Amino acid sequence: MICWIGASVFCSELWNGSQCLYRESLDFQYHAKGSSGPEACPDYIAHDDSAWLAGVSPRMKALWIEFIVKSTLPFGTRWVERQEAAILRDGRPLSEWETMWATDVGVKRPEAVRILPVPHIPTPGSWFTRFLSTIFGSLAEGPAGMAVSYGIYLEASQATNPSLLVHELTHVAQFERLGGVEEFLREYLTQCVRDGYWDSEMEMEARNAAAPFSRPPGG
Repeated sequence: MICWIGASVFCSELWNGSQCLYRESLDFQYHAKGSSGPEACPDYIAHDDSAWLAGVSPRMKALWIEFIVKSTLPFGTRWVERQEAAILRDGRPLSEWETMWATDVGVKRPEAVRILPVPHIPTPGSWFTRFLSTIFGSLAEGPAGMAVSYGIYLEASQATNPSLLVHELTHVAQFERLGGVEEFLREYLTQCVRDGYWDSEMEMEARNAAAPFSRPPGG
């Protein structure tokens, strides 16, 4: 009975995680439209990603967060490492301007970063692993950008969007600062589940770094 309840709650959290895909798509939309935050996007729907934890005791909350993170971490780590290897093999290095942006947001080894524009960015795919997509962000038809350690996927149609690139470069800096793929995923998932997507420190850092590139000239 306990195992069945645990599985039911975990599936519920996978659904909650999938809602983060929509909110990350709005994050991309207001980068593209020059808006300053999610509320400025006409499609934004106010939602508390961590509402499922309301009324739960701190101890139980901590246990569920640990359970969700530990359950998704092994698959997520392997998947990210495979994607990074593909980008490092086939991607291009940063340009001079991109290297400056990377340095400005805290990337220690900009020379190691590679960018790979692709028609459609790969995602884990399975309904069970869709929760992992909160790490990368997604539109309904797929994400527009994805940072996987030193690799960055950019959808080809958005490959020249500086706001999107700076957002992803900030995630690269976070991978470095936290010590690697597994450490990044552990912290990111914990923040998303505990605090909600929009209120997670790592996403706020990336949005704030990209904000100056979302404004029109002179704005």
